Amino acid sequence: MLRKITLFFIILFFPFLSKATCPSKNETLNTLQKISKLEPAQQKKRLLILLSSSEKCFGKDSVYSSILQQIATFYAKENEFENAIAYTKKAIVVNSLTKSDINRFYLETNYFYLGRYENQLGHYQIALDNLDKSIDIGKTNLKKTAYLSRAYAQKANIFSKMGDFEKAISSVDLGINFAKQTKNDEGLAFSLIEKVKTLTMMSQTEKASDNLKEVILLLEKNDPLGYLPYAYYWAGQLFTAQKRYKDAISSYRKSQQLYKLRDNTYSYSLNFLDIGFTYYQYLQDYDQALQNYLMALQTMDNAYMKVIIYDDIAAVYWKKKDYPKAFEYYQKALEVAPIGFKSKNLTEIPSVKSLQAADFKSYFLTTLQDKADTWLEYHKATQRKDYLRNALKTYILADQLVDLMRFEHSGTESKLYWRNKTHHLYEQAIETCYLLKNYEKAFYFFEKSKAVLLNDRLNELSAKQQLSPEDLLKEKSLQQKIAEFNAKLAGQNIKGTKLTKLENELLEAKEEQTAFIKSLELKNPTYYQYKYDTTTASLEDVKKYLKRPSETKNGEISLVEYFVGNEAIYAMKILHNQAFLQKISLVNYEENSKSFLKYCADNQQANQDFLGFLKVGNQLYQQLFAKLGVPKGRVIIAQDGYFLPFEAMSKSAKRAEYLLKDYALSYTYSVQFLLKNVSNESFSWTKKFFGMAPVTYQKGLNQTELTDSDKSLTKVADYFSFGKTFVNQAANKQTFFENAHNYQIVHLYTHAQADDSDQEPMVYFADSVLKLSELGALSRYKTQLLVLSACKTAVGRNATGEGILSLSRGFATLGIPATLTTLWSVENKATYALNELFYQYLSEGLSKDLALQKAKIAFLQSQAGENQLPTFWAGAVLVGDASALSSTNLLWYFVAGILVVMLAFFIWKKAKHSA
Repeated sequence: MLRKITLFFIILFFPFLSKATCPSKNETLNTLQKISKLEPAQQKKRLLILLSSSEKCFGKDSVYSSILQQIATFYAKENEFENAIAYTKKAIVVNSLTKSDINRFYLETNYFYLGRYENQLGHYQIALDNLDKSIDIGKTNLKKTAYLSRAYAQKANIFSKMGDFEKAISSVDLGINFAKQTKNDEGLAFSLIEKVKTLTMMSQTEKASDNLKEVILLLEKNDPLGYLPYAYYWAGQLFTAQKRYKDAISSYRKSQQLYKLRDNTYSYSLNFLDIGFTYYQYLQDYDQALQNYLMALQTMDNAYMKVIIYDDIAAVYWKKKDYPKAFEYYQKALEVAPIGFKSKNLTEIPSVKSLQAADFKSYFLTTLQDKADTWLEYHKATQRKDYLRNALKTYILADQLVDLMRFEHSGTESKLYWRNKTHHLYEQAIETCYLLKNYEKAFYFFEKSKAVLLNDRLNELSAKQQLSPEDLLKEKSLQQKIAEFNAKLAGQNIKGTKLTKLENELLEAKEEQTAFIKSLELKNPTYYQYKYDTTTASLEDVKKYLKRPSETKNGEISLVEYFVGNEAIYAMKILHNQAFLQKISLVNYEENSKSFLKYCADNQQANQDFLGFLKVGNQLYQQLFAKLGVPKGRVIIAQDGYFLPFEAMSKSAKRAEYLLKDYALSYTYSVQFLLKNVSNESFSWTKKFFGMAPVTYQKGLNQTELTDSDKSLTKVADYFSFGKTFVNQAANKQTFFENAHNYQIVHLYTHAQADDSDQEPMVYFADSVLKLSELGALSRYKTQLLVLSACKTAVGRNATGEGILSLSRGFATLGIPATLTTLWSVENKATYALNELFYQYLSEGLSKDLALQKAKIAFLQSQAGENQLPTFWAGAVLVGDASALSSTNLLWYFVAGILVVMLAFFIWKKAKHSA
């Protein structure tokens, strides 16, 4: 045996025994390939010998760099990523030399692996930077590239870990497109697995299933790089999401066995964790769960993954009601990761500063939330108030961590995903505050639970005001570029390579925009400060807002804010001198809300079953409003869950006693939206009113004629001395873009399209449509009031934790503080009459909410029978600032008067001179 080994060694290294007998470069590369197939114990020494011999024979060339990269691969397999990075950097130095025997295209490989290794250490931004370098090189020669698609997939892997799923999908789609374009099956397989992973985490299981079938079929035929166990692992995740728990465990076992054969300890351990979680979460077999978690802990050497394992073990003891043992493991979870936190005191938690630079923030968020929930449950079992205070302290830190995570994500869908995931956190935090009677913190969590992304957008608008003209121009050009690509994709029937090319260009444009924004954050501290402002209003701020002298002259204002959780509804009433928090039963809320909205939107149903309508409206009134004791008068409502027209609720179940009679109601996305969006703009008399009524539409838009909308527009414009109106073909999209942002009031009489699905809301002009997504590319509007006289402009997808993603909300992102919008399809004549009455009272100086209340009451008094049903008047709701419109700037009148006097004097003097 010894002789055979010696003979093998001589054969393998005989070429290097002297400089005179140096092998060819091809022979050296063949030897490198043979060494890479040896057992790990034999590889390291032989690789180092080969490296030394190669340098002696050929110097530091591309062959030498290939050996360096193989040594890095060896260390990576041993989980020694620091050494892997060091050798990869050495290879980069060599391949960066300007020499004839250097193939600079090898840098594509080097930067790919450097990005991959940095990813393993959790150095995400460094990893992304290196992967981008690999991508840039790969794009220069699509025929030669080997890592382009895999680099995009690796970026997707990082974005998924960061929770930025929208970016992950964009990146992985680029990887798939390039893999197909370059016929790279390995890159295609890796990209497809990453897409399965990301779609599963986003709960898009049908799309994930299609990609899973494709990749399993591909890998079972040929799997040279060992991706099959990874595919089985994500099959387990997908089956879990589809509630196929036995299939999930079976897939994890398949994955685990394949990883064991490949000596991949990390992934082998990870399967124990997921099998344990399946038993814990879905099969409620806590003993089996604990057994698998402990096996995971024994085999796992990654500190960040131990955070999750310890947290999962703690959760088992929580379910077993062994609270002290649970807290012991929560503390281990927070201590095990390298964030500088060590404390045996079970009530202690890390500082937000220590978590700011932490990788895998979502792991810590899960642990903090679980620990806080356990403190809350421990209180319920013991009635100890100090446990509630421990819970509150932990929820506050968890919320601060959510802020840090939110600002790391750029994609809207990713942010919405985390808003949904954290909704439970806010419900538990509000319950804790309710039990402590801590109304200040309760209000804080109410506000942090809704419309945060809308407030972020308003912060962004303020931040843009800090930019130079050059940066503003650059940002606008990038937005226009993305909008043009979106328009091409939406408006043309493109297929094949042209479609792929266009999709790639769009994704690359988005990446360019992201890089530009990041550069602004680094070079402009003030921009950064405005954009990432996380301060929230206090109860005292709200009370001051409610008792502003300019507003109280129209009557006292009350505010009611709701939070709809999975277990209860919470309502907070705020007056100028007090606050009150109430817990409300969730029973029948969803059923009654759906029924009430259906009655309101369908006049035939409401007419046929009017008592049924009154009954359900009265039940909602009793459940949500009656017991709060809100004083009659002006009321602002910050809703959650369904958008309900409270004015159509009845105080009686037998006769129509609408709340409209006693309350002038307005609504808001959040209290923060009201306080941040106070408009101090002043307008000349020529910029008071801008109105559009297309009346008829281009044939391709398939919209019916809005007869007499132009006549009604003329009537309301007459309330303003220089009202500007555009009708028929003049009411086009371009005219709107060029003019609307400078006017105090903007009114649209048109059609709109929206529902509560994923379909994008849009509003129609004479020549084209304006989609919700297009509003994000626009700059701040000066407008104080937008009137959207079109169907369902307040309707859209209900994003848990954020609100209804409607057209009116989209316009709110432009800084428009108030919108008169619609909750259902509106009847034309009733809409015209109601709007004309609204402007009549508005022109008298009334606040917007009082003007709308009086308009609705006057409309009801002018109608009879079926026309008095809420279908005809309750669909129009005021969202946002309810104050009276600011009056015309008196300075303009003064200047105009002076000019008139001067002109008259000049004419008189000239006439006198002529005489």
